[in-house]
Amino acid sequence: MDPTRKARILKITPRRPVEPGSDSTQTIAENWRGIFPQIDLRHSGIRLRLIRLGALMRREHDVFAETQLGIQGDELRILFALRRSGTPFELRPRDLFKSLFTPSATMTRQLDRLEKEGLAQRAPDPGDRRGVLIRLTQSGAAAVEAATRLAEHSLVSQALDTLGEAERTQLEASLARLMLHVEKSGDTS
Repeated sequence: MDPTRKARILKITPRRPVEPGSDSTQTIAENWRGIFPQIDLRHSGIRLRLIRLGALMRREHDVFAETQLGIQGDELRILFALRRSGTPFELRPRDLFKSLFTPSATMTRQLDRLEKEGLAQRAPDPGDRRGVLIRLTQSGAAAVEAATRLAEHSLVSQALDTLGEAERTQLEASLARLMLHVEKSGDTS
């Protein structure tokens, strides 16, 4: 980067302390608006908050999976997907990696580990002699239940409890509209 431009950016965007009643994301969004005043960044605060909340929720999820279940967070997401699939709680590997946006090689390693831990098992697919189904075991179902119970007490759940019922309903509806638009407009496969 041109040193003059870098100096100008640093001059425009001094690090500001977080003001009372404002979260750290507000300062980041304001800094970006200072760097690029000619670009419409009115949605940057929302985007940044969604990214940061997602990262915080994922970290909390991953820490629980590792410390309480001895597996990786992505492996727990596989167990969740199997449980959501309904009785008999089994899916084809390709359905798993499509729904979880996971490359097949990564999924294979994760499934190997889950099988080794006794949380999932491979079974022949009666509809395809060459195929297999991934099935949730009783231990896997117990892990999903434990993780779901933890979600009731997660940091994000605690934060959502600070909102009134109408605010939570509106937030959920707004997020659902955003997801629907993104899923219809973009390639989410």
